[in-house]
Amino acid sequence: DYVLTVAVSVASGVDNVISAFPGLHAWRVEFAIVCVVLLVTVNLRGVAESSKAFALPTYLFIGSIGVMIVVGAFRSATGNLPLAESAGYTLQHQDLARAALAFLLLRAFASGCSALTGVEAIANGVQAFKPPKARNAQATLVAMGAVAVALFAGVTYLALKTHVLYTANACDLQGFANCDTVAQRSVMAQIASSVFGGHNSIGFFAVQATTALVLTT
Repeated sequence: DYVLTVAVSVASGVDNVISAFPGLHAWRVEFAIVCVVLLVTVNLRGVAESSKAFALPTYLFIGSIGVMIVVGAFRSATGNLPLAESAGYTLQHQDLARAALAFLLLRAFASGCSALTGVEAIANGVQAFKPPKARNAQATLVAMGAVAVALFAGVTYLALKTHVLYTANACDLQGFANCDTVAQRSVMAQIASSVFGGHNSIGFFAVQATTALVLTT
């Protein structure tokens, strides 16, 4: 399960980096390998040391996504939230039901593995908590669950409002040019672009950077 968790998280993190810098698409495998090597190196320092190194990216991620949700909800309420760049595309209809089911299962698997990372980190790091260790670990796990639910609900709301489309195969999106060589932007990237006003905005790069950091650490 550790191998699957790292593979899913790092692949998703690399996808968010490429969403900000599409020119790195051809080097996605090499970039992912470098991230795994760095992750292993940091974890070899021990649970307590690695948890301190990974704390800052987590806080930055929660803060950036929280700001995106608040700004996006406000823009939606005032009727000023643009649609995502993929909203104008259409999906190919052949075998659509089977493809949708497969994508749903894969997406659920990926989300589950990503969520498992946080649960395992707390469960395996109980000895690193201050006394009473069990109670502090329990409180941390509850807080993590509450934050995860809030962020997931907010991102889902914005995804529905901006009509984001994302498929396992970019060529399934009719209207997506050069689908064989150009990567789709991640769901988070498309939402951030709509909320903060484009791919060159500070908010967009902040969301992509913190999302990539939290996934690759």
